Amino acid sequence: MPHPLKTYDLKQVQFVIGGRDISGYAEDGGLEVAPSVDIGTPTVGSVGHAVFSRSNNHSGMVTVTLGEWTQGYADLAELMQAQELIDGALVPLNILIRDQLNGDKYSDRWAAFTKRPNGDKGAVAGERVFEIFCPNLFDPTTVEYGTSNLLSNLTNG
Repeated sequence: MPHPLKTYDLKQVQFVIGGRDISGYAEDGGLEVAPSVDIGTPTVGSVGHAVFSRSNNHSGMVTVTLGEWTQGYADLAELMQAQELIDGALVPLNILIRDQLNGDKYSDRWAAFTKRPNGDKGAVAGERVFEIFCPNLFDPTTVEYGTSNLLSNLTNG
């Protein structure tokens, strides 16, 4: 049975943080969204009894690679610097990543920058890599995984 051709286009991935729509990815840049821990840990005792210990850690890390010449870099640098200058508790910083083609969606109200980008200078314009921690990025009540890829959404096969 023939399979439909799926499309991927980074332009269809929306990344918004602090109300700013970020784009301007470097040549090999983009977004990486990674959970901090596994869903849980299986344990099997010496006589074969098994238990699955669920993790209640729904945090994740977003790594963003931008061209140093882009508005996206300027926007993220400004948000990071503003967050660094806060004395005391962090204010909410909303983050949303939505792939409009496959349906992936990640969001959190409490994004926090964890790594400053390198400031490398060379013969060509460089990349800037930001790391952003999100304590609720993989909350099972809000995260959506590839909902547009479900078999029920495909037509003609």
